[in-house]
Amino acid sequence: MFIPKKIVWVNRSNSVQSIAEILKSEIVAIDTEFVREKTFLPLLGLIQIATVDSIYLIDPLDIDLLSLVPLLQNDSIKIFYSCAEDIEVLYHNTLQLPKKCFDLQIAATFIGYWPPPGYSTLVNKYFNIAITKETRRTNWLQRPLSTCQLTYASLDVAYLIPLFRLMRKELLKLDRFQWVFEETELFLNVERFLPTPQNAWRRIKGGLNLTGKNLAILQKLAEWREEKARKKNLPRPFIMKDKDLLKLAKNFSGKDSKNREIVAVISKIQTDHHQNHTLEKAKMRWKMFEKKVASVAEELNLPINLILRKEIKDILLRYFETPENINLLIPIPRWRKIIITPFIKEVLNET
Repeated sequence: MFIPKKIVWVNRSNSVQSIAEILKSEIVAIDTEFVREKTFLPLLGLIQIATVDSIYLIDPLDIDLLSLVPLLQNDSIKIFYSCAEDIEVLYHNTLQLPKKCFDLQIAATFIGYWPPPGYSTLVNKYFNIAITKETRRTNWLQRPLSTCQLTYASLDVAYLIPLFRLMRKELLKLDRFQWVFEETELFLNVERFLPTPQNAWRRIKGGLNLTGKNLAILQKLAEWREEKARKKNLPRPFIMKDKDLLKLAKNFSGKDSKNREIVAVISKIQTDHHQNHTLEKAKMRWKMFEKKVASVAEELNLPINLILRKEIKDILLRYFETPENINLLIPIPRWRKIIITPFIKEVLNET
C-alpha cells in the first residue's frame, strides 16, 4: 500500500548517485540490520533508507560508509523506530551521531501507547497490515541476501514516513511534537553504549542495591570486564554475565574462586568511604524525588516509567551525588525539566 515503487540496491557502482538522491529529501527513514552475537561491536550488514518515493538498501560491505556522513549531519528529519541500536551501529561505522532524529516508538508513548509498542504493532494499528518478523535474526553479513531478507528489510522502513505523518498530527494536537526530538536526543550519547570503564557498573541491573565493599567489588569487576570485552572484541556476557558479577560482588571471599585474574582484580580494591557516602545519599534523594514525581504523573497522564526512564535515573543519580555540578542536568529534555525541576529543588532543600 505505502511501499515506494522504486527499491534500489546500493553498492560502490551507484552509491554516489544514490546518496545524492537521498540528500535531496527533507525527511528520511533509517533502519539497520547487523550481527553481534559473538562480538563486542555490532557488525553492520545493511542500511535501509526510505524517502517519500524510494527505498535504498545500502550494502555497507561494498561502499565507503563515510559517504553517509553528509546525510547524518544535514538538516533532514531522520525517522527511526527504537533508535538506540541503530544509532550505536551507525556511530561505530562513521564516528558520527546523526542530527534531527525522531524516534516513532518514543512518539507512540507520548500519544498514549504504554508500554512502548513494537513497529509491527503500530503498522497493524494504523494501516491494518501484518508484518512478519521471521527474518530478523538471520545472517545479514551473507551475500547475496535472500529475497526474504530484502523484503523484510524494505518493510522495516516502508511505513515509517507514513506513520510519521499520521502521528505528527496527533502529537501536534497534544502539543508534544517537539518533545519527541528532545527525547530522542537522550540516545545520541556515546556514553550510553560505550561507557567509560569506571562507569560500566551503572549498566548492571541491581548494582545500585549494593553498598560498601560489595559495591566496590562490583565497580572494579565491571571495569575489568568492560576493558577485557573491548580488547578481545567479545560480548560482555562472554567474559562474565551480569548476574555472575553481582553474585561475586555480594559473596566474594577469595577462598573459593579458581579464577586468579578475578582474585587479582578484587585484591586491589580499596573502599572509598566518601564515594559510598555520597552514593548512598544520592540513592536516598532519588527515592524521595521518585515519590514526589509519582504524585503528579497521573495528573499529567504520563506513565511514571516514561517520566523517570532509566536514562533520566542515571543522570539524576549522578547529579544527586554532586549537585554542585549543574551541567549534569543539561541532557534532560526541556519538557521533562519543566515537570521535575521543582521536585529536584525540593529534595535538595530537604536533604
